[in-house]
Amino acid sequence: MEVRLRRMTLGDAEALHAAIGNAETYAPVHIPPPESVDVLRARIARQFSGPGDGAALWLNWCVLAEGAVTGFVQATVTGEEASLAYVLGHRHWGRGIGLAATRLAIAELVARYGVTRLIADTDEANLASQALLARLGFTFDRRDGRDLHYRRPA
Repeated sequence: MEVRLRRMTLGDAEALHAAIGNAETYAPVHIPPPESVDVLRARIARQFSGPGDGAALWLNWCVLAEGAVTGFVQATVTGEEASLAYVLGHRHWGRGIGLAATRLAIAELVARYGVTRLIADTDEANLASQALLARLGFTFDRRDGRDLHYRRPA
């Protein structure tokens, strides 16, 4: 199966909401899904503006599998470090799409942005995300409440 990343645009809000805008997708992280296409579009617009102080770069990609939007990958780049985040619609879990997408993002972060360190966090109940991070070579760093923090060299 071909998995690709494409820079997210405001026009992706509807397809992205169709993929991830449901309770099943967000159940493992204990936060509500985006409640509407408009709410998701506003969130995407905020992400385009980046952090207010300009100290970091915010990158957002749509994950496409077999031509359809299935989720997103995000990275916050600060110097040589990137914080990686991802959400994949529950209908696409267990097919290797998340692994392929995060590998593509990591390759771009290294090649294009000079990233040498990666960090990520996940909810303690999100066993699939923990397994994904392990397959990507991340190691457990610390716990902060429900959040488990991981890191790895790029």
